[in-house]
Amino acid sequence: MVDLTIEKMVLSAMVTHSLRCSMGMEALKEEHFTVYKEIYRVVKKLWDRDGDVSLVSFASEYRGDLISIAEITQNSLYFNVDSEFEFAIQRLRKLEKCRRVARGAEQALNLATDGELEEALSVGSEVFGAVGMDENIRSTRTPKEHADQIFEIMLESPDERKEGLFTPFPTLNFYVNGGLSAGDLIILAAPTGHGKTALSLNMAVGFAMEQKAPTLYINTEMSDRQIDNRLIAILCNDKRITYSKLESGRLSEDERKVIQIALDRMYESEFYSITIPDLDIQKTEATIRKFKAKHGLKVAIVDYVGRMDTQDPKKPKHEVLELIAKRLKTLAQMEDVLIVMVAQLTKSGTLQGSQAMENEATVYTILDRPKGESKEDKARMKWLQERGGNSRMVISKNRIGREGYLILHFKGDQLIFEEVEQPK
Repeated sequence: MVDLTIEKMVLSAMVTHSLRCSMGMEALKEEHFTVYKEIYRVVKKLWDRDGDVSLVSFASEYRGDLISIAEITQNSLYFNVDSEFEFAIQRLRKLEKCRRVARGAEQALNLATDGELEEALSVGSEVFGAVGMDENIRSTRTPKEHADQIFEIMLESPDERKEGLFTPFPTLNFYVNGGLSAGDLIILAAPTGHGKTALSLNMAVGFAMEQKAPTLYINTEMSDRQIDNRLIAILCNDKRITYSKLESGRLSEDERKVIQIALDRMYESEFYSITIPDLDIQKTEATIRKFKAKHGLKVAIVDYVGRMDTQDPKKPKHEVLELIAKRLKTLAQMEDVLIVMVAQLTKSGTLQGSQAMENEATVYTILDRPKGESKEDKARMKWLQERGGNSRMVISKNRIGREGYLILHFKGDQLIFEEVEQPK
């Protein structure tokens, strides 16, 4: 019921590998270790404090003699791939359950030996039932607890309910009953070249700079410079400051002053970004958990999931994307973070890779910006222009409010989406 080698190898991997530390922190607790509980406590302390663990931080914190830095370095080579590490985690979880079963069985046996049949059966039923359940399942609420929680919600003001996670678009906020919530998964979908990145950055600016909600933008396909120039164009909101001009560097002194004012806003914001070209779901989870622990993350935007790698190249693309959506939804709920997942539509308007992704979304939106020469595209663009716009956001699925659309005007080279107010 104890495997000290696995305990030591898992902890060594958590000290030396950020992703595996995140996996371990999610799945393991102190009770999953026996001899090496003290090492786990140090790793958890560093993770809770810094959102990360390293050999240097561990060496500065750990004062015991159960393991040396040289041993950790050597042990870190034990797992060749993440799947082996996941198997080791499950091994530790099963062994902990075995220990609980053994303790419960011993207690029940002692009671039965003393002739206490009812008590023995009660202990056995309680222990075996608890071990058989997934420990992540929430406890059942009593009718009174349920009613009390609903009553507390009724007393909340609108601001208290939504925690300030409103978008830059009033109509969208109306459709989602005032704003988006932590724990939601929002899918923002559009065909290639329709402005998915620009729209998601517009939303990030609203969250991180207007509301000061810690927001992480995870980029998979552009360079840091490209993202920075897009962000500056949006922040400046000045027709002189265009993305093309920023890319070329041809800026006047007055234009540079405008940019400096925008940068002052960024200094005071809660906007974080990271570029991970070889992103996969494990790295995504580890990154979001790290920023949650370190910065109190409220919003994470993943742009975009179609470029996510999979560790199983034989698995069909639609199955991979469906799994990604499910994992992101679970992550949003577990970490209490709003996750915006940027996805790509096919030319026919369906979600690329997997229609099942839409089923996981709290809100599923489509950015419609007609660009083609077809009769249908021209008709849609004419309809939009008559209403003062050139784009629209369609809310085609909404678990927390109404479905509908809002008309937007896209300021092309400034990369800004503005909602066009419609006559009542």
